[in-house]
Amino acid sequence: MFRGQDAGQGEGAEFLLDPAGALRAAWAPGGKPDWSDADVLEREIAAVRDHPDATRPTGSNLHGR
Repeated sequence: MFRGQDAGQGEGAEFLLDPAGALRAAWAPGGKPDWSDADVLEREIAAVRDHPDATRPTGSNLHGR
């Protein structure tokens, strides 16, 4: 679903989620930058950590706001 492919075609896909559970990054074999390199993956994680999603609503229910 997140890669725009049919089920079973996304083998090896990896995702980074922030602490709130929002999808922040996705990668698949052959993608750039290459997350199979530990240094690259650490930089991707740091980028998510260093740039929190400012547009995510707070609270559990926004109806009536």
